[in-house]
Amino acid sequence: MILSTLLLAVSSAALQTPAQEVVPVVETAESKLASLDKRYGASKLNYPDRFAAFQAEYATLAQEYRGSEVGMHAEVFLLRGLWWLDASERSDIALEHLAKIRKDYGKSKHLVCCIVTDAGFVARLLSKDF
Repeated sequence: MILSTLLLAVSSAALQTPAQEVVPVVETAESKLASLDKRYGASKLNYPDRFAAFQAEYATLAQEYRGSEVGMHAEVFLLRGLWWLDASERSDIALEHLAKIRKDYGKSKHLVCCIVTDAGFVARLLSKDF
């Protein structure tokens, strides 16, 4: 009888103890980008196939976070990926993409750094002869 009373008391106390609140994990733009960059970097695909495999995810980030540093990073990734297109088609697409990036991120200091760092690459990207 004492044991059953003790068990009843313990189980009643357990039922009356409020459950801990479950806090949902919120993924930030930066963490989404970091995760995507990590998966891209770890991919064993060759560069053209890797770009094709991840292009849609970067495009989604670019659209979802347009106007932010994360969006710009995704746009620059997409610009760099144009390298894998045929030279005859990539220059026109690159010009359109550069115009879009300039419109959305023209005042970004980070963009200036990206373009200066990649100046030779961008010039070759725009060249129909390279």
